[in-house]
Amino acid sequence: NEVTTDVKTLSSSVRDVGLNIRGVSNLIENVASTTAITASGLRAGIKTGLEFLLKNFFSRIGGKK
Repeated sequence: NEVTTDVKTLSSSVRDVGLNIRGVSNLIENVASTTAITASGLRAGIKTGLEFLLKNFFSRIGGKK
């Protein structure tokens, strides 16, 4: 029966679309998570670098007086 075949085809297509949406959602979630971790690490690295530079800068100024 053509109607039954069409319904099965539509059902299969809807299922495939659902799986694709789930896959894209998981991908977006992973990218967001990775970006947050990278930003956190970058922030910590910049903070540490600036603290080191400022500490050395002020210790040199203090040493020259």
